[in-house]
Amino acid sequence: MEPTKRIAIFALYSRTGELTKDVEFLIASLKQEVYKLVIVVNGQLKDFEKAKHLYDFLIIRENAGYDAGAYKEALLHTEVREMMEGCQELVFCNDTFYGPFITFREIWNQMNETDVDFWGLNLSDNGLFTFLQSYFLVFKKKTWSSLIKYFDEEIDEYTFDFQKVLVSFEQNLFMFMKGCGFVYGAYRVQRYNAFSDADGSICYDGLPILKKKVFSEKYYDKKKILNALSYIDRNYNYDIELILKDVEIRNSIRLLYDEIKRNEIDVHAKKIVVTNVKHEDIVLFAEKFRRIYIYGIGKYSKLVRNILDENMIAGFIVSDDQKHSFMHDGQYVYGLSEFKCKMDRKAPILAALGEKNKQMVQEGLCDFENVLYLF
Repeated sequence: MEPTKRIAIFALYSRTGELTKDVEFLIASLKQEVYKLVIVVNGQLKDFEKAKHLYDFLIIRENAGYDAGAYKEALLHTEVREMMEGCQELVFCNDTFYGPFITFREIWNQMNETDVDFWGLNLSDNGLFTFLQSYFLVFKKKTWSSLIKYFDEEIDEYTFDFQKVLVSFEQNLFMFMKGCGFVYGAYRVQRYNAFSDADGSICYDGLPILKKKVFSEKYYDKKKILNALSYIDRNYNYDIELILKDVEIRNSIRLLYDEIKRNEIDVHAKKIVVTNVKHEDIVLFAEKFRRIYIYGIGKYSKLVRNILDENMIAGFIVSDDQKHSFMHDGQYVYGLSEFKCKMDRKAPILAALGEKNKQMVQEGLCDFENVLYLF
């Protein structure tokens, strides 16, 4: 039986134009398992001559559309399409992670045992959204015509709206492919957040990569990082210095190998909270009443807004002490007392709140007949 021929499109972004050692390792690891490798640089690459041995075709463009824009430009390129003709699998990969800590061959060996049409390294499911995280995706040839059609019609390669790209490329693409009847799979199902609980993701989920964003100001937690790095150092044959050197330059964070070596792994990661209400429940609720009010303007409200058309949202509600503005996302914000005075008790309300906040507002909403809670 002939080995599967794969073509990989690697999206690369470098603020400095340098090809760092960790990225070079990642590309070289991927190249071992693919027939053709296309690198799309969003920005500049100073030492592309030095990197010639890593790619079969190189595209340099601006960072518009981010990774999705890079993949679209490659897919529409005549030479890339010609290279695809002799292949059976298409790989999307970017440089937003360190690793892999095992070989890509080991990952493919596991996934070759599954009967799926497209897959990724990590499946995310919080109840509201199920999707494959987009930093590494593989598509079998039977999906390509649908995939290219989606990119042609739905991916904006000129936008600089990161949230728009994230939704259209990650969440909506997954829903589209699933809706076409294609079967998906994942190397690992995420139980621990790969950003906020990197040690749980590495130690318990067995994810063989570390997202670079864990070193950002938003997610950085030194103990969790030390746990993750200690586990990688003790269980995989990966040069941890590739991470340490890049993090010092990229994030101005200096971690010493001796610290990692001495660290006692003590993981207290929390599993991802999964809502009781699913994506389709919210859609059905909104369609039943046509326009609904959303209680809350925090992270769960944001997730809900990504599900619904904006014309389905009649307004927002917050607790009286949380009303700091009159408008949010182009809609009026009611304090709870004001809402009670002005609205009928049949007004449809979706309480986009976590479990703790739900308990705090239930009493205030007890008179309303049509309330849907996420938890």
